Amino acid sequence: MNIGKRDEAAILGTFAKTGYCSVGTKENPYPYTTKVQDRDNFKGTQFKVIPVPTGKMPSTFYEKTHPWVAKDLPYVDRIKYAEVQKTKPGKGFGTSDYMRRDEFSNSIRTGQYREQLKSEGKFAKRSLASSSPQPSAADAAAATLSASHTRPREPAFLYDLVFEAAPTAAEDQLASRKLHDTKNPTLLTPERYLGPYQTTFSAFHGSVQQLRNATGHLASAPFRPLLFVS
Repeated sequence: MNIGKRDEAAILGTFAKTGYCSVGTKENPYPYTTKVQDRDNFKGTQFKVIPVPTGKMPSTFYEKTHPWVAKDLPYVDRIKYAEVQKTKPGKGFGTSDYMRRDEFSNSIRTGQYREQLKSEGKFAKRSLASSSPQPSAADAAAATLSASHTRPREPAFLYDLVFEAAPTAAEDQLASRKLHDTKNPTLLTPERYLGPYQTTFSAFHGSVQQLRNATGHLASAPFRPLLFVS
């Protein structure tokens, strides 16, 4: 059908070749668009404004200098009670009685906090001592005897328990090169050393080995199928 032609008309299946889109005439051609001038911010100089501190800047709250708290104040090694306390006491109250009255009327918060914490700690120790079970004399003697003959067990830390043996070959240096069990008992076993801490699961539900085949609510009750008999 194309009579051996491979031009645009034969390939596209049109009857006539398409012409170019011409705009304007030869005498008055369409002008190209002129280059848009750059903005002012690309010319090097532009309008600049320095923000004024509004009270929320760090320079407002924090000064660059650290002035002394009691600068240019004379050092006084004693308190002049007669000048500080302007109220005139009654008869029989001498100048040496100001210090004695201030001893019982002083309200320094630091001293009050120390006294309160000291009393709270004393009562807390007393309650712990009363609530803890007191061992009998036989138990105390047995514990003392066993402690004197046995060496205290040192905790095994993670870097001692990760591998069962030292690596023998260079390829065993990286765990990613060889698929093997790390023999790490600190991962899921109840023998892992937690120090003074204890997880809630180990305190109430036991270890993972006890619940390996258990299912149900919170993985703590065995699964029992329900049979409905009509």
